[in-house]
Amino acid sequence: MRGNRNAYRGSNVEILFKNSVGDHPRVIKTIQDAFGIEGRYLISMQTGGETAKCDVKMSFAGDRTMDANVKAYKGKGYNQVTRMPIDTFAERFDLSQAERSELKDLVLSKSANTKSLLFPQETRQRWKQIFEVRAKRIVSNAFSANPSREILVLYDACESVMRIWKMKDVLKLIGSDIQFTSRGGNIMIGGCIVFQRKGGNGQRVKLAKTDPKHPGNDVQIKLDITRFLGLFDEKKITNYKI
Repeated sequence: MRGNRNAYRGSNVEILFKNSVGDHPRVIKTIQDAFGIEGRYLISMQTGGETAKCDVKMSFAGDRTMDANVKAYKGKGYNQVTRMPIDTFAERFDLSQAERSELKDLVLSKSANTKSLLFPQETRQRWKQIFEVRAKRIVSNAFSANPSREILVLYDACESVMRIWKMKDVLKLIGSDIQFTSRGGNIMIGGCIVFQRKGGNGQRVKLAKTDPKHPGNDVQIKLDITRFLGLFDEKKITNYKI
């Protein structure tokens, strides 16, 4: 049910942005100026699905469009950016067969004992190197399909505020330095992007939670909202209150 609630909340915030952004001419003008769009604003349409990078498409005269990746948060915490099976992650980011097998073992070990560290101390130097050379690709792939015409929108549900960044700026700002979280032993990229086992019991799934095919053993990339805002809030191009 939690996944369904998260999907429902995500759909709601997409609709909220779609229906509200056109009521703020200053915001529309800022977006137009930031991307060199001369045509007048026409309409926004919800397009997102679970695997889509674009949640809302903004249309302007002259066949110009702007894609918005919209995420909601409430207080401190994380927001899922993307998830995928380990094999998909390994193929997408060119892990060797040995690295793929080791990552599976680490994830399954974590599933058997959720209080354990995903990356134990003795594995960290090696996995730090593996992720450092791929960090920019991982972040870009998670957030964006075409950063030259995309914005990132974060909705603060407590303050009812939409904060907006150019996606291209976000991808430049997030560094490739690798750290490990004290809780869970997960990988943190650029001080605000967390790579972890997805987790969850999958109550409707009959597979054992230690089965590699169990959806809880997918890998997940999440945005640490508090850290992101602490690092990059001043870099946003605009914001507006609902």
